[in-house]
Amino acid sequence: MKGNACFLEELMQLIKMGKLTELHHRLRPEVAILSGDLEIYGREVAARWLREQPPVTVRGNPRVQMLSGQLMLQQGQVLCEEKTLRYLLVIDVLLDQLVHLTLVEEPAVNKNRSLEKSRSAPLEQLLMQTRKFWLEWDIRQDTLQVSENWFAHFHFQPSLVGQVQDLPDSHRRSPSAAQIAEIRSQLQRGNLVPTVDLSLECGKEGIRWYRLELTLEKDAQGEPVRVLGLLSDMDQQRRELQWLRHLAHQDCLTGLYNRFKIQQLIEEALRQAPVGKSMTLAVMDIDNFKQINDAYGHDCGDETLRRTAAEIRALFAPEDLVGRIGGDEFVVLLQEAGTRDQVGARLDHIRQQLQHLRQAPAALPKISCSIGCAFFPAQGTTYRQLFLKADAAMYQAKRQGKNSCVFY
Repeated sequence: MKGNACFLEELMQLIKMGKLTELHHRLRPEVAILSGDLEIYGREVAARWLREQPPVTVRGNPRVQMLSGQLMLQQGQVLCEEKTLRYLLVIDVLLDQLVHLTLVEEPAVNKNRSLEKSRSAPLEQLLMQTRKFWLEWDIRQDTLQVSENWFAHFHFQPSLVGQVQDLPDSHRRSPSAAQIAEIRSQLQRGNLVPTVDLSLECGKEGIRWYRLELTLEKDAQGEPVRVLGLLSDMDQQRRELQWLRHLAHQDCLTGLYNRFKIQQLIEEALRQAPVGKSMTLAVMDIDNFKQINDAYGHDCGDETLRRTAAEIRALFAPEDLVGRIGGDEFVVLLQEAGTRDQVGARLDHIRQQLQHLRQAPAALPKISCSIGCAFFPAQGTTYRQLFLKADAAMYQAKRQGKNSCVFY
């Protein structure tokens, strides 16, 4: 990538130039695309979908944010067939590959609504279109005014600015009545208060998040006289942030923890383990997976990985930590390990259960896997120490005929 160049524009340029092989390599195998009601997973189908899209024109440089040492977020707008679309990209900057793309149409602004002739009409019209609401609290008179769009949206009478303790329980979500009372008290004493995030019930739309920004006005003697507030709908931004945090920890193809998060969780579990507790780190690799990709294509291979990952997660205990660390390789921390024989019996059962997993197409060979294990704390006390030994044991299982479990 070059500077703040839009990654989506780079992909479209490759399509325009007919460089389809390079396009393929710029997509992660587990790439995910969301557009309206459409959900696409996997490199082959994503590349095909991108090739079928009409040309887009990027508007300005994207906003860039690093999600982790490897993942970058890009956000911006593109013009496509006279429609403005908002894009959100997650990019693996080390591999220069697309991980995720969300593409949604920006809501159109209604330009035909007639405006009232009052001086506040332009502001009211703007607020109606942008889901923003103004409030004005006269502290001395203890009266509150709100913008006209308030009642159409919330269907309840507000109390004092930011004071929602008088609302019905069905409307009150966050912050608590005590917190709001403290904010009111601070304002009356003339102190500035930070921005407040609120979650409110909005009829059929359910609970949505809003941000309340407050400005305090004082008279010539420095006494507080008025508070101006702007309540802005931030529900989508908040949900996107939550989703991005989840995405930064999740393997896009399988839904398991990704390489970075599973290592972090295992390291934390090892550090917090009480004295005398034993655990097992297992590295699992699907046998002959490359042959499935070569014979049936990457889409079939991706589906095999998804189904196998779901089965692996279901076969291990809820407290066991399971992640995909790349390709067809998984790592698991068995937190209630038991004896060596118990661990061996448990992993052999899991290995045998995977062989009964139904595959589509039916001609696919049965799934088998090679497993390598290392024991905490006898064979290591850190993730790296245990992983290197478990990985070596897994390759020993491969060398001695695959479809087996080997202890370091």
